[in-house]
Amino acid sequence: MTAWSMFWITNGMIATLSFYFAYVFILKKDITFSTKILLFLIQLPILLLTPTTLNLLGFDLINCEAIESPFFLYYYYTMGALAIIGILSLLIISWRKIDKSFRKEVILLVIGLEAFLILFYFLSGISSYLDNYSIEFYGLFGKLIFIVFLAYLIVKFEVFNIKLLATQALVWASVILIGSQFFFIQTNINRILTGFTLVLSSFVGWMIILSVKKEIRQRKEIEHLLKIKSEFIDIVSHQLRTPVSVIKGMASMLKEGDLDNAPKEQKDQFVAGIYEKSEKLADILNDILKAAELDMDNFAFTPASIKSVNLSQLVKGIFGDLTSLAQAKKLNYQIKISPDIINLNVMTDESFLKHVFQNVTDNAIKYSKEGGSMTVDLGKERDFIICKITDSGIGIPEDQKDRLFEKFFRAKNAVDAHAYGTGLGLFITKKIVEAHPGGKIWFDSVVNKGTTFYIKLPIAKQA
Repeated sequence: MTAWSMFWITNGMIATLSFYFAYVFILKKDITFSTKILLFLIQLPILLLTPTTLNLLGFDLINCEAIESPFFLYYYYTMGALAIIGILSLLIISWRKIDKSFRKEVILLVIGLEAFLILFYFLSGISSYLDNYSIEFYGLFGKLIFIVFLAYLIVKFEVFNIKLLATQALVWASVILIGSQFFFIQTNINRILTGFTLVLSSFVGWMIILSVKKEIRQRKEIEHLLKIKSEFIDIVSHQLRTPVSVIKGMASMLKEGDLDNAPKEQKDQFVAGIYEKSEKLADILNDILKAAELDMDNFAFTPASIKSVNLSQLVKGIFGDLTSLAQAKKLNYQIKISPDIINLNVMTDESFLKHVFQNVTDNAIKYSKEGGSMTVDLGKERDFIICKITDSGIGIPEDQKDRLFEKFFRAKNAVDAHAYGTGLGLFITKKIVEAHPGGKIWFDSVVNKGTTFYIKLPIAKQA
């Protein structure tokens, strides 16, 4: 009877753990604490009612079969159905958020998991309905299907680290093997020695697992650094080489006297071209140097540079500096400042904060279509000033939003619209904003409709 009673606990856990596994795999994050509580509460009736007649009404000794309670049957199959529907719903709801390069792996896992659950619960239900429990064993073929899909994912896509899995399996096998000796030991001295060996092997095994995890983490960090290095070399070879080549070519023509007899207007154009490219070169180098300065876990403003800055005045000044650029694109632009923040300040490094608003507003103008609009809106929310910068530009593709603040990253449509750019601007912006206590930057965007950036900064305490 005990074995049959535990059967339903195991089957119930299959449903909840399958959903949990699918959630973590698809979204690449753990479920919230409240969701864990919900899953536990769904499992709780089975745990509490297992010893009662609501689980098994009795046992048929003649046929060696349990007499099942309808309550547990309906509840158990409902859990299975909810897990099947929940995993499928999770895939549909999260589909647009899943990186395109990862979608094939997700599809394969969901197919394998759904095949297992459907076969397992459907055939189990049929066997209960027909009172023929031999059918139920065919449901285990669903597990085989899932294992095949899982093995393919591991070998083909390396979605799970086989080295870590093998290490954990080896450690657990060793612990179980040593622990099983307690069932056969006859003397106390052997029990003590086996217990000591079990504790020691568990400790050593745990240390080995931690060591393997550390090695895997370090290898991923090295791969990430190599990727950044490759992107940096690409930036240097393309973004720096072009302005340098233009400057060198124009300067060579001036040096060799090719423009001695040219009209003054043409000479002025050449000089302006050299100046423009040198400015672009300086901007690229400044971005690289500033990114290197900010790319530290413990970055903070130097105490001597921090002062109380009126944010509305700073934003109006930057907005005024960019007016000519907005007018050149015939943008309908405006700035809205809530009356309750006019006299509010922010404790900050003014030069860094200027860079934040210059970068975001410059991007809003640069990527807006001619004749579009741009709005800067400053308001207050509790102890923070919220700045909203909205444009009617090209927007950000859904599958690239997660990477927007990464170093050297530029969305594909941004590269198509403007070839020049280091991909460091928003990385720098995010680092500066988050250097303020409670500072935060985020955005909403729709492709070909526009983007709104939100910048949240703490209000300085008034004396």
